[in-house]
Amino acid sequence: MRETHQRYIPMKFPLLFVLLALFQPAFAAAIPVRVAVVEQTTHAAERHVPGRIEAIHTVEIRARTEGVITQVHFRDGQYVKKGDVLFELDDAEPRAAVRLAQAEVKSAEATLRQAQQQLSRFESLGNSNAISRHDVDNARMQRDVASAALEQAKARLETRNVTLAYTRITSPIDGRVGHSQFHAGSLVNPSSGVLVDVVQLDPIRIAFALEEGAFATKAGQHADISALKRAWQARIDSNGQRLSGELTSVDNRIDPRTASVMLRAEFANPRHQLLPGGNVNVYLRPASAQPVLTVPAAAVQQNGEGFFAWVVNAEGKAEKRPLKIAGQIGQQFEISSGLHPGERAITDGAQRVQPGAAVQILN
Repeated sequence: MRETHQRYIPMKFPLLFVLLALFQPAFAAAIPVRVAVVEQTTHAAERHVPGRIEAIHTVEIRARTEGVITQVHFRDGQYVKKGDVLFELDDAEPRAAVRLAQAEVKSAEATLRQAQQQLSRFESLGNSNAISRHDVDNARMQRDVASAALEQAKARLETRNVTLAYTRITSPIDGRVGHSQFHAGSLVNPSSGVLVDVVQLDPIRIAFALEEGAFATKAGQHADISALKRAWQARIDSNGQRLSGELTSVDNRIDPRTASVMLRAEFANPRHQLLPGGNVNVYLRPASAQPVLTVPAAAVQQNGEGFFAWVVNAEGKAEKRPLKIAGQIGQQFEISSGLHPGERAITDGAQRVQPGAAVQILN
């Protein structure tokens, strides 16, 4: 009995070694990773994007007639109202031209009255055959010539009045004037260039870019400005106050370099604290809370084909998922497609995994 027992024991060890050898690669192939659970939230998360301040209207003031500046009615940087006189030009010559044109109109009116009276007499004589029909026709022609001459005189008077009006250069908008290099005594004309510019400051416009994912409302469709107004509320900070604005326009194309579209919003600026050319942060908040999937930024990667993430499936193996990004809020990405609530996205160790590789979750 003792000899049989001694021969049986050695036979167990080779079998054990074989089993260990078979299972050992499976244990060694498990790659340690850390994961984050894909969450679905319904809060209206606020995002902020950089914005550029723009003037809604900028007007370049130019001379429309030639003349010497006699008065400048503003200081550089002064706020002016629509219709305020900015420059006055010497109007002696234009006024004289107006008086001359007025006299020409009176002369033409007198000539026309005389021609009309002549025609009336000739028509009476023609009816009694006292004069020929040819004389009547000539009188009528003279009346028509006098009438045309009066219209020409009136047109010249109108032109002279326009030229006279051009000697008072006014602001067409409310706004702030810039720096002018022209002063009293300067001779200006239409080729003198910009005398001064006026920039509208209230309201002010802010341009900013929004990602294509946030801009799209449905698959294959993009929102117009009305839909964006309903979807987003735009705010900015000014001197510690949060100001609300209104989305007013959306660009007609998406920038392929940034996958974003340019939008513009208008904000009240009664104190003129926001100046064109400046930069501000635009805070965008959805008008209503919508369900959204979020994952940490560490779970999102990008290659030449776009964004993707590694997910641990139900079998404990790595699976590569292409993603569509709706936006980013802090360290969280909003996902519009590619993930589902409750899935486990790899946040650490993804660089070592391959599709179908077994993983070991450490957290």
